[in-house]
Amino acid sequence: MKFYHGTSIENLLKIVHDGGFDSKVSNWLVSDSTRVYMASVGQDYWDYSDKERQEYAEDFEDELREAFETAIGNAQIAAAVVGSVYNSVAVFEFEIPDNIVMEYVVDDDSVENARGCYEIVESDLNKLIIDGTIKVYTHQLLGAYKPYARVFYLPVENRFFNESEVPDDVMKLAWLVKDLFPDDLFDYEEDVKNAGFTLDDKDWKPEGGQAA
Repeated sequence: MKFYHGTSIENLLKIVHDGGFDSKVSNWLVSDSTRVYMASVGQDYWDYSDKERQEYAEDFEDELREAFETAIGNAQIAAAVVGSVYNSVAVFEFEIPDNIVMEYVVDDDSVENARGCYEIVESDLNKLIIDGTIKVYTHQLLGAYKPYARVFYLPVENRFFNESEVPDDVMKLAWLVKDLFPDDLFDYEEDVKNAGFTLDDKDWKPEGGQAA
């Protein structure tokens, strides 16, 4: 099964440099910095038989597309938190064998009723990637983030957002912008469409779909 995790280009480069996931802080007060949070199909997928999964394959594909879009949204937030200088974000695609999902992957318990949201311990993820059990691909979505619009991506109205990771002056401006413009001016789905990326095209070029 595929799981998606979105992050900034800066974090992607750090993960590559460090040779694995090693977060020190989280963008969310309710999250555990020693875990990697991912989006995928709804939890009821695991209750279906193989035959039923084939029967509802199109529905699960739709859920995976929604999961990918969720990862993009999270990547944009991550980019805004670090003040990314890149006009793109990154999404990790993890291919995790169904037979080990229940052993290593658990429901995201940081929020209630988080359909399609999961978490895995960083050390377990790193180990399973290194030994080849989990295959990982990276997708870089060009044009999916606008550095000059940083404050618009910050979810300041979310009480679980970890504001401590953002400079005070940026947070003040973000609150001002949110009051003046209650509707999001930048929609990540539109960003993705403009970037020319499609979920089915794993080998998207020039910088997406690189197998690790």
